[in-house]
Amino acid sequence: MTFGEFSLSGDAEAVQSALLFTYTGHEDRVYAVSWSPNSRFIASGSEQSVITQQSQIQVWEAMTGQRTLTYTHHTKGVMSVAWSSDGQRIASAGKDRTAQVWDASTGYPLLLYTGHKDALWAVAWAPSGDNIASASLDQSVQVWDSRTGQLHYTYRGHAAAVTAVAWSPDGVYLASGGSDEGIQVWKVDTGRRLGIYGQVQGLTALAWSPNGRWIAANGPLSTVDVWDVQTGQQLTSYMRHEGKVNTLAWSPDSNFIASASEDTTVQIWRVVTGECLLTYTGHTDDVYTVSWSPDGKFLASGGRDETVQIWSLRKLPVDGDV
Repeated sequence: MTFGEFSLSGDAEAVQSALLFTYTGHEDRVYAVSWSPNSRFIASGSEQSVITQQSQIQVWEAMTGQRTLTYTHHTKGVMSVAWSSDGQRIASAGKDRTAQVWDASTGYPLLLYTGHKDALWAVAWAPSGDNIASASLDQSVQVWDSRTGQLHYTYRGHAAAVTAVAWSPDGVYLASGGSDEGIQVWKVDTGRRLGIYGQVQGLTALAWSPNGRWIAANGPLSTVDVWDVQTGQQLTSYMRHEGKVNTLAWSPDSNFIASASEDTTVQIWRVVTGECLLTYTGHTDDVYTVSWSPDGKFLASGGRDETVQIWSLRKLPVDGDV
């Protein structure tokens, strides 16, 4: 069944995972997807189109595919999008060296942040919504006020490009990583380093678990590695992908991770054991981004094939199930 850019397939009730629809509103590879806090909307960002020369962010209804707005204020590819905790604003970051904050309903630009000297690869809201952290190829992470753009702190603990950043659930710490070795965890207000985890180089995926206990990141040799934040000990290393892992997302209950790879798959696996529960093969090329809906029922994934695909999760085992 097809409605313009919305195509419906599969029986979500009969299978563990089912493709609900494929969103085809972008004109180039999709680098970023993010769910609104109420799980009703998705923001997706793409590379600059060779046809229109625009770098688009689309906001659309997750269950219908109906587009609500198109944001075109970035002049180069959009690498990251994130919703504020109240769902009123969206932050985006791109290769044009800017982070931008804008109204999620109207697309009206609210703030243009120009503190970085090179392309931005990641942007993340503090849980409170007051501050934003941005990571750049200029080797820094900057923390700034989400309403005024006032710079609060610049972290310069990295010796190479920083491509990922994630807040702790309590908003006290940030984890950051990139082209140099190791994930660095540090206190936001002082920059005091809590620890360095792993020997990861070329990191592009980094996420703090919602329960605050673990940090996960893509590792060498197509792996995803998970560390205990308090002890620094590695909990598990997931090694089932056949290509580089580009991104990952935690389930809201912190029991599962979805990881997306150059092998064109998204895999869902149990964090503690590394057991693979599901392999999704709907994409035809590299998968660059994946996002778990806040209600835990759906995943959105996007990639080089210029699509965002929404698929349902109906029968994941609860924690403790065999």
